[in-house]
Amino acid sequence: MAQHRIMTILLFVSLSLCFEVAQSKLKKDGDPCIYSAKCKSRCCHRDSPRGSGKCVRKSSPGVRCYGPNTGEPCFRSHQCNSGCCMPSGSMYNAVCELKYDKTQGCLGPKDGDFCYSSDHCHNRCCFNANTIGNVPVCITKSEGDKCFGADNGDYCALNTECNSGCCQLYSNPRVYKSGICKPKVAENEECNLVPVSGLSESCPCESGLVCEKDTSRNMTNQIINDPNRRICRKPISK
Repeated sequence: MAQHRIMTILLFVSLSLCFEVAQSKLKKDGDPCIYSAKCKSRCCHRDSPRGSGKCVRKSSPGVRCYGPNTGEPCFRSHQCNSGCCMPSGSMYNAVCELKYDKTQGCLGPKDGDFCYSSDHCHNRCCFNANTIGNVPVCITKSEGDKCFGADNGDYCALNTECNSGCCQLYSNPRVYKSGICKPKVAENEECNLVPVSGLSESCPCESGLVCEKDTSRNMTNQIINDPNRRICRKPISK
């Protein structure tokens, strides 16, 4: 009996420690996020569909969390209690829906399911046929198919999908492939202070460079006055 009691206590302590470790890995309020399940508050909110997510308290005014209830925004089907994240004509307007039909186009992971990232799909290929308004689907990749991927030149929907950390906005916003993975920016090229998970107009600087306000001069020796324009520069040593 005593041995059984000791084993029960040890099991309880082990489970408590595991719970504490798991809790310590959850993100705090204000931390960047993509999924509500990663936040201690269980709420990942975006101020705009294309913006970066951050963990917030559900009780905050105007807050809308990503998943898991029906009608809430989502990025993947496993975020939803229903097991179905359904795009509404745009990757930025997907919401949790009831999976009422076997043919309903939820996001991933089987061939024919909707997707916006190849890691949604069992076969690791989310393919877009380059048609305006067409939502990409999971396919079995064959020669010549260009998947939504992580390499420079691949289509993307979020910065976090690219190895470079930069998903640059595509020139035609009506096309579903709204971004392309681009490399980091070299010295004297235009840059952007990149949000954690949104899309960028310009990419971040290469290692060793900083993205600073552009103070270059035009042909009449006047400083270019554009508060939104930034250029990669070498940091000034003090």
